[in-house]
Amino acid sequence: MQTRKVVVVWITMALILVFLPQPVKAEQAAPDQVAVILILDNSGSMKTSDPADLRFTAVRLFISLLDDGDQVGLILFSTQSDKLTAEMVTLHGEADKRQLLDHTRFPAADGYTDIKAALFDAGDLLLMIQGNTGTTNASGKTVVVLLTDGKPEISQPYTAYEEEALGAARSLGVPVLSIALTTAAQTPFLNRLAAETGGMVVPADDAADLLDAYLEVFSQIKDRTVIGSGVTQSPGFAALEIEPTLAPYIAQASFILIKPENVQAKLFAPSGEEITSASQGAVAFLADDPRFMVVTSDHPTGGEWKFHTSGQGAVMVRAILHSRLRSEIISPARFHQAGQPMPIVVNLTEETGDETVKIIGEASFSALITRPDGTQESLDRFYDDGTHGDAVADDGDFTRLYVNTQQPGVYSLHIQGRKGIVPVEQTAQVEIVSFPRLVVDKPAGAYDVKGQPIQLQVHLEGGVPSVLDKGIITAQLTAPSGAGYEMELNEENGTFSGGFMPMEDGNYKVTFIPQDAFYKGLPYTTAAETEFQVTIVPVLIIQTSGIEVPAACSSAPRRFTMSVNISSTKAQQITFALENADGVTLSPSSLLVGPEEQQVILEFSSPNHPLLAGESQLTLLVEGAEGVEVLPSPKIALQYHVPSLWTRCQKPASWGGLLVFLLAAGLVAAQRIRQAALPPPVTGTLRHWPSGENMANAIEDDLTALRKNSLSIGRGEACDLVITEGGLAERHAILRAEKTIEREGAAQGTRILLEPLGEIKKSYRAILTPIPLSHGDRFSMAGREFQYLSDTGE
Repeated sequence: MQTRKVVVVWITMALILVFLPQPVKAEQAAPDQVAVILILDNSGSMKTSDPADLRFTAVRLFISLLDDGDQVGLILFSTQSDKLTAEMVTLHGEADKRQLLDHTRFPAADGYTDIKAALFDAGDLLLMIQGNTGTTNASGKTVVVLLTDGKPEISQPYTAYEEEALGAARSLGVPVLSIALTTAAQTPFLNRLAAETGGMVVPADDAADLLDAYLEVFSQIKDRTVIGSGVTQSPGFAALEIEPTLAPYIAQASFILIKPENVQAKLFAPSGEEITSASQGAVAFLADDPRFMVVTSDHPTGGEWKFHTSGQGAVMVRAILHSRLRSEIISPARFHQAGQPMPIVVNLTEETGDETVKIIGEASFSALITRPDGTQESLDRFYDDGTHGDAVADDGDFTRLYVNTQQPGVYSLHIQGRKGIVPVEQTAQVEIVSFPRLVVDKPAGAYDVKGQPIQLQVHLEGGVPSVLDKGIITAQLTAPSGAGYEMELNEENGTFSGGFMPMEDGNYKVTFIPQDAFYKGLPYTTAAETEFQVTIVPVLIIQTSGIEVPAACSSAPRRFTMSVNISSTKAQQITFALENADGVTLSPSSLLVGPEEQQVILEFSSPNHPLLAGESQLTLLVEGAEGVEVLPSPKIALQYHVPSLWTRCQKPASWGGLLVFLLAAGLVAAQRIRQAALPPPVTGTLRHWPSGENMANAIEDDLTALRKNSLSIGRGEACDLVITEGGLAERHAILRAEKTIEREGAAQGTRILLEPLGEIKKSYRAILTPIPLSHGDRFSMAGREFQYLSDTGE
């Protein structure tokens, strides 16, 4: 058997796991007892990632190391999730462990990677721990340990799947510790899973690292110290040294030999005595797996403990020490940003009865740092005096700043500490990573603005991967006058973009700032900035709707109307005129417009003779101030249709029918007169959604169904449209309907007005007075986007 590569035990105590307290029960659990739900990936990719099924051996070893009173549950998942234990199993002695392992069967790897389904099954098992099924042996700490070799994957993927899986993990209320088998599994998803549950990610580059990865997880959840590293060749001796001065503080030690099936072994104490199940203070447990051996000894003596091995192959020997002294690495976490000083923070704790006490003032620490290129650097002293990066003097947290972090890669930290003559040590690994940088795509240079917004766009470049775990990017702009603007950019495929409408000429500054952003579980604060020049070109934008010709039966029409939307980049006086009018006059002929979009009703009339039936056309001429460009054109061709008398009146076939027709027309006219005296109702639909989110998730309110002339909007219960999301005022705005033109007492049309009571913006401009709404108009209020849709779609 060829020697496998040297495997270094990753004993990372970089994170202090905060385990949520369990409900109080009649029978309290021992402080060191745990409940562990082990979730194993058995998808088809495991045939390549773990062809020898070492993950199952590692899980057997993990269970063999648990103590009496601990609880364990097993879940195996691929395309579907399967609870291998129908409930949490409470361990009482070696017989329980053997029975659990003997009755657990692991099928061949196959299928997809439905992590969400496995997390839901974990929730079912957690109900038993929390007492919902009457279980009384609740454990002091509860964790979920997830092993996977890839990101979540299902047979029919959809966009929200990963967020749903994260939601399922958060709902568990306990830390999720993930073992990432192969580098492909070290994904932003697992980083977010750790960050959002208070867990951690333990990497295992290949299957040979799995046993050490599970031992590292075990050392975290059981507050144990793992010693030993690398591999040794059999036959021969594989030794572990327990410092004699440390021995009085060790309550128990489990000696572990990981080996090929053909290798046999015996354990010898420092005295030379062979340790067997009959030895005083020792219990030997050999799981039903020939690939490892575990011997546990109470109060082991100091000195060299040896496994004597026979048979050919590479073996690994480890020991898990349960002592009253432990060192903890508080910082760094799993990742750190390249080029930034890295605080290394450690402390020493001692178990006294049921408590763990941090030792203050009675410890010393040093560190040996191995860089990715193999070079080493020593830090001979840590400080608890408020210097060298130490945050608070004399608090028991010893700190040293490490500044040589320019080289990306994995750094090994070997911490050695002492309490008097008693040594402790801890090993951790941190990956120094190059963070992606924000690259500004737009804006750049100078812009002539003709009523169209300037595009803002940035993207992430560099880093592996070049995407954030989570977060948004905001653009903070400063206008030439000093006025400030802030807007959230929309994200799509790693690109963040948005539109900004400038209101001033001159030089603008824009800073793109991450907010609530994380990369590999670390805060991401890299900003980017640029400047751009704006020249606002005087532009007048005209949008016309269809011409409305009255269809009265009593006489031929002499006038018609048209709605015009006007927006201007500056305040100016504009004029209207007609070409090829043929006796048609226009009102109004001039108008003062401002930078806000407004709606105007133009009335065309023929005072000298009725309009001729049929199709007609004329040209509307629009002229602004000197030098102003009119878009899309200063000449707008208009066509209108005057219906014939026959069409207007629907002429009956007989005088009798005509009388009936006239009577019905009179009734209709009377009804119209009555209706004309009533205020028109607000009609249409109001769509609204949170700013920055997809419009597809919008809520739609049917305004027509309310049958009211005036509708109030706000968060107050007395409002017609109550919107509690966002920060709307009690009464924030009013929608009301009003008649646009009246002739001979009959209403010819209505328009919907938006009246501001609180802050309202439209196209980044504040709305201070009532404005008319057209179909499709958008505006924003207090963190929500709104869109008005008319019933006619016009």
